[in-house]
Order: sequence, then structure tokens, then C-alpha cells
Amino acid sequence: MEKNTINKRTSKEKALLVFSFVIGVGLTPFAFFRIINENWTMVAVDAVTILGSAFVYTYVHRTHYTKCSGWIFLSIVQVGSVISFYINGGQTINWVYPAMLTTFFIAKPRHALMINFVVLLLYFPKLLTAFEITEIIIIVFSVLFSCISVYLFAEGLRVQEQELKKIASEDYLTETGNRRALKLFLDTLWVKLQKGNNPVTLIILDIDHFKKINDEYGHLVGDTALVNISKLIKQMIGEKKPVFRYGGEEFLIVCSCNETEAFELADTIREKVKNTDLIIQTRMTISLGVAQYHNQETITQWIHRVDKALYRAKNQGRDCVIKV
Repeated sequence: MEKNTINKRTSKEKALLVFSFVIGVGLTPFAFFRIINENWTMVAVDAVTILGSAFVYTYVHRTHYTKCSGWIFLSIVQVGSVISFYINGGQTINWVYPAMLTTFFIAKPRHALMINFVVLLLYFPKLLTAFEITEIIIIVFSVLFSCISVYLFAEGLRVQEQELKKIASEDYLTETGNRRALKLFLDTLWVKLQKGNNPVTLIILDIDHFKKINDEYGHLVGDTALVNISKLIKQMIGEKKPVFRYGGEEFLIVCSCNETEAFELADTIREKVKNTDLIIQTRMTISLGVAQYHNQETITQWIHRVDKALYRAKNQGRDCVIKV
């Protein structure tokens, strides 16, 4: 299916799919070799690793979920490498490097560094019996140097990724979600709505006579009005109700409640805006539309209904709330 192609997946999904496939396929010949040599302990370790990798690959491929499967995969890889080292001794020490570096692709950089440090401590008792002190120092130093280097690189990428996501999903002026973020949010929400009966309602608001504000006082004042009204909305609704800049002077709020509760919230916002000096040049008012999601309705139909409610509010003299 198209949604399961590798290019449609997140970087973490890709990492889990590739790593679990490579480890599952790569260990299979070793498992057969150990069966021939009747090394049953390592056969058991290989079998658990191969089956675990197969499970992770299948689960991620079908569900796209990576949180639990990522920790399962890390546990399999790290525990398997430690057990293998204790059974086979120094000849398997080289597996510590890919096992630890893999951790940075699955866990957050800080968590990965902590995990690898703990795993290195687990290696240490066996290192003391398998190698000379000089070799131990070289191994420990090289592992720590590799982990710290990858940590710095991964942390830098994580910060850049967060900044890019913010740029791609946030309106630069009001710091609310943009149209792209709204589409992604509603697409995900629509899937959830098909599985449950919890009410969800949209509130759309428009600043009345916003063009007049721009024309009489300038665009800088208009921008100040947008910034201040977005701050006011976010303060009133809290973080649990996402707000998006839907148009030039329009904002859309997603509420996990029925239309009666959403209507009351919308009217409270309207009164607050009307009685607050958001810009010093004039008082502002807003018009609002409210629409609860109906079963079997598409996102487009839902948006159209709440737009229709807003249109009716503006036609009825503005500074009011209409629900449909």
C-alpha cells in the first residue's frame, strides 16, 4: 500500500525497519552455524534476537508506531550483545560499537547516552577477565569517544529538526498553528473520530472590520492586533485546545466538547475581546461560528459548516456567536 512505502515514513520508522531487517537476516546464518556446532545457548540468544527483530519489523510496518517497539528493539540488541559477550568472550567485543550507535537512532540523544553508559558498566566485569588493562583502557576510551561524538551530532540534529518542525507548522506572527498544521491535526483527529463517540467541536472566529484597522492605523497595528488576540485566546483556552491561524484575521479552535460547551466558550472569548484593550487605537470585536462534528462527515464538510456559521454571524451584525 502507498502509506507503507519507505518514503512515507518518519526517520525513526525507517531506522527501526532497516535495523530490525538487517539484524534479523544477518543473524540467521550465524544461528544455523551454531545449530550445526550444537552451541545451544547462543542458538537461543540468536533465536530470541531474530524473532524479536521480526516482530518489531512487522509491528512498525503495519502500525507505524515506534515508541514501544523502539524500546523492545533496543532491549533485544543491547541485552543480546551483552549476553553474547559473556558467553563468547573477547571475540565478540566489536559488536558493542554497532549496538551502542544504534541506540542513538531509536532513543533521544540524552537517553541513548545514559543507556550506553549503563550497558558499558555491564560489560566491565567481563572486560577485566578477557583483556589486559591496556586493551581495556583502549576499548572503554573508544566506546566513550564514539558515544559522545554521536551524541553531540544527534543532539544537534534533534534541535534542528525541532526548529524546522516549528517553522513548518507554526504561524510566524501569532505563534499559533498554521494551515498545514491544521490539516495534519484534523486528518489525525478524523481517524480518531471514526473510532469513538467523544464530541469534538470547532470554533472559528474573525476580527470584525479588520481591513478598516489596517487602512486607518497601518499594518503594524493590524499585526499587533493579531498577536494580542492570539495571546488572549491561548490564555483563555489553555494548551489542551489547539488553536490555528486559519486565514488573514481568522482563527480556528478545536474543542473536545459538545457544541453547547463550545458555544459558551466562544461567547466568553467574544466578551473578553470586546472588553479588553488589545490595541490602544480602538476597541475590537469578533464574530464566531461553532460546529460540532457529525458522524460520517468529512473534514471538508465540517469546515464548511463552521464557515457557514461564521458567515451568518457576520451577516447578523457581527460581535456575536452562531452555532450550526
